[in-house]
Amino acid sequence: MDVRRWAARAVAVLTASGVVAGGGWLAFGRAPELSVSGVSVSLPDAAVEAERKVGAAVDVILQRRARAVLAGDQAAFLRDVDPANAALRRKHAGLFQNLRTIGFKALAYHRAEAWMSDKTPAGATAFRVVMRYQFKDAGHAPAVTELGYTFGSKAGRWLLLDDDNLDRDLDDDGHRQPWDFGPIQVVRKPGVFVIVSAGDGALGRKIAADSQTSLAEVRKAWQTRLQPTIVVVAMREKQVLATTWALPGHAIAAVAKPVIDNTVPIDRTTAKVVGGLIVISPKMRGRIDTNLLAHEFTHVGAVRLGGGAPLWLVEGLAEYVGYRVAAQRSRGWARGVEVYRDEIRAESLRALKVLPIDGVFHGDFGEDSYGVSWLAVEHLVKAVGIRKVIDLYVEVARSEGDPARRDQLLRKHTGFTEPKLVAALQASAR
Repeated sequence: MDVRRWAARAVAVLTASGVVAGGGWLAFGRAPELSVSGVSVSLPDAAVEAERKVGAAVDVILQRRARAVLAGDQAAFLRDVDPANAALRRKHAGLFQNLRTIGFKALAYHRAEAWMSDKTPAGATAFRVVMRYQFKDAGHAPAVTELGYTFGSKAGRWLLLDDDNLDRDLDDDGHRQPWDFGPIQVVRKPGVFVIVSAGDGALGRKIAADSQTSLAEVRKAWQTRLQPTIVVVAMREKQVLATTWALPGHAIAAVAKPVIDNTVPIDRTTAKVVGGLIVISPKMRGRIDTNLLAHEFTHVGAVRLGGGAPLWLVEGLAEYVGYRVAAQRSRGWARGVEVYRDEIRAESLRALKVLPIDGVFHGDFGEDSYGVSWLAVEHLVKAVGIRKVIDLYVEVARSEGDPARRDQLLRKHTGFTEPKLVAALQASAR
């Protein structure tokens, strides 16, 4: 059985303060001091003014690059890339093509803090840059990621000299977006937007077709709560979106990840989840099927709600929808679902004492934690209907995860408590 991991929590991204990994962020144009190793050092007025001019020049470059992507003007995009650095220019020519392949409804680059680092060449300045974007025809609100760009003056012009010497200090997804590992190919179908490595168009079309089949069932559950179009990333590069593909003893086939937006300048208190996307393990790209996609799409439906739902409900609902899709594929798959249901009843439900627990989800059941959770949700759906189970999910996900509150909401929406649900599952195994 494939093991799935849901990144349910909204990662706090694009935040930095004080001293970070051998350097420090400097907010230009805000105050005439900088923090180095925790000590505030006043800057002379002339230095402050010089730094403001650097920032203004960089702002012009960033604005020009964003306009160039939207207009399809590669020459303008490369205009400010160091002409003496052929490798960097090739890299950014490829980046431009990837960004055009994806297509953006909106795109802007915002200069954030400058970076004091021994990797920055003399006379140059490194900046953290916030990229705020919205895909043209893929379904989440504007979102942010971050970059690290180094600028320097040559022959009276400010130029982009480097784009990766800050990577270790960026947010986990910084410089690890699908367009950063190119070239890419995109397959667009109603409801799904698949990004694959160039040359993998056949794979992208298969995933898109399977996704459409899966989404039909997922939308029955989530209805309008599911974003209109979902991005699926299935690339050869294992570092895309900084995804981890193995946990101790467990392989991971696919992950639903939150997409984050924030204000500019960044304020950690305003970060919010605006949508979700799916990333497929490079090793599993050719083995993804409709029920696994349905599982992950179900997680995407919940990603904006919050992280208060118990994992048995999180994974159980995803398994429930996934196995409904599997049962519709063929008689053979339907029979396989019935066989697996019988195995879980025989091996895990008869001795069931407690539902799988957060933090030790696999617990006493191993991989059967998914199966136990599936049958728990299936029992609730049969008892009260899918709409009430979804209503439960929405309210408990937005709660603080307090066990007493969870039980209160479970009773409110379904009439069950966790002990009563455990007893019902035990009885179904007899």
